[in-house]
Amino acid sequence: MKLQPDGSMIWKAPFHPDTPIPWLDTEHDVGPAVLQIFKDGLKKWSGHRIALAFELLSPNRVCALFSRALRRRCTYRFSPTIDIEVAVPPGYRAQLEGLEIIFGEFNAPYFGLDLEPGTNSITVEDSTDDATGTAIQEARSLWGGWRGIEEYAREVFPVEEANNGLTWMKEQPETNGVV
Repeated sequence: MKLQPDGSMIWKAPFHPDTPIPWLDTEHDVGPAVLQIFKDGLKKWSGHRIALAFELLSPNRVCALFSRALRRRCTYRFSPTIDIEVAVPPGYRAQLEGLEIIFGEFNAPYFGLDLEPGTNSITVEDSTDDATGTAIQEARSLWGGWRGIEEYAREVFPVEEANNGLTWMKEQPETNGVV
């Protein structure tokens, strides 16, 4: 997300704007989910792949949720490249270039067809949707306290932005029709 002069945000990425992609808050959700896997043990999980994500949201839907959480207009724009404006660890740029090809050019399923047969049109947006028939149904059974993208946008994203030296969250936004 990048702040614009009018106070709105733009997110550019190589994902098709209407294709749902998996989301999870790594800092909040990975530890509890992995802990549950360890508690359940090898009898249940040995040799099993788990799609660890808790929402399936299109980029357009993510921007709508960010808009609501931040009370700022957020717009998604497809871009064939991922622009990174902060320092990244060595090798990370190469991984991002791979994402540009796999998802930008080929619009491929994130977890692979074995975990996502036919789910490119299914959107799972909130905790009331049981995610039946999606790759994330199993992850939700592991950890019921997951943090959705809207809560992340409201509670965590502004803190991360402040840690990167930005101050937009201290300014009164122009709502631009967003409530």
